[in-house]
Amino acid sequence: MSVTPDDDPISSSVGVGTPRVDASGATNPAATGADAWSNFAASRTEPEAVTSATVTSRQRFIRRFKRQRLAMASLIFVGLVVLIAIFAPWLAPTDPNKQDLMNSLKPPFGGKGLGTDQLGRDVASRLIMATRVSVQAAFESVGIGLSLGVPAGMAAGYFGGRTDRLIMRVSDALLSFPPLILAIAVIAVLGRNLTNAMIAIGIIFAPRFLRLVRAEVLSIREETYVEAARSIGTSSPKILVRHILPNAMPPLIVQASLSAGFALLAEAGLSFLGLGVQPPRASWGSMLAEAAAVINREWTLMIAPGLCIIVITLAFNILGDGLRDSIGRETRRGDAPTDEMGAPVVPRVDDES
Repeated sequence: MSVTPDDDPISSSVGVGTPRVDASGATNPAATGADAWSNFAASRTEPEAVTSATVTSRQRFIRRFKRQRLAMASLIFVGLVVLIAIFAPWLAPTDPNKQDLMNSLKPPFGGKGLGTDQLGRDVASRLIMATRVSVQAAFESVGIGLSLGVPAGMAAGYFGGRTDRLIMRVSDALLSFPPLILAIAVIAVLGRNLTNAMIAIGIIFAPRFLRLVRAEVLSIREETYVEAARSIGTSSPKILVRHILPNAMPPLIVQASLSAGFALLAEAGLSFLGLGVQPPRASWGSMLAEAAAVINREWTLMIAPGLCIIVITLAFNILGDGLRDSIGRETRRGDAPTDEMGAPVVPRVDDES
């Protein structure tokens, strides 16, 4: 059975075939071009309709995250804490280091806010200034851990072989030390101050980030788009930065959020032992140490810094859990479009009679 050019679906879809002939028997090139353009425009209609109905990964993440009220409340609380840390010098009622021995060990709400410590310093002002120390500690330690762990983990997972074995043996050696002992050893070498304490905590975080990134890279490097980039001669650093690192970010963000809470606890512990922030600078950990020295005379001094440590650490942990539940791992091999409810959208093709 013969098929005419007009009945041929391949030819008719792009306007290829026998040119149109008018009533006089002459060819009409203009009509042929118009038909080709109309067929091409019709072929573009369905994909554009499907694209408009799709929901991006960012929109799905925002929708999932908004459903978690505790995580949203934690995010707002952490944002407020960061703002307090930024504007701490202007929010503090008085000078946090100003001593007033005549009004020492005043109880909370006894006429001077949250009371005074054994040197007559205002507890509320010191709490506000200590917020800056805690936020700085969280960002510095997590940043140092990411800076050390992410590049090493990407190199170990992508190149493998001797590089992987060497990096993993160093990571195993760091993980074999108790975290507190390792931090004390680093501070003993570098000296006692906040930056050195955060370097010590960042070194503790590095092997954990390293192992997480390595595991992600081991699975991502076998994907089709990575093989395609490698086959056209793309350099390894460019593949790692443009293709592998963005796909390894979701679990890394969750781990960074959870590590920030641990960093606050670690900084408070080191400051409590006198290895972190040095007097007269205020820290929640150092305030606990000072309150412990006079616990028999005024035990209420321990309440405010202790509650601050508990609440902000809990907020970071809840935020990390919310991020983990909200970040959906997308299928890397060509994600199917989804509608507003997250259901896959199947392109509809109408049969032409």
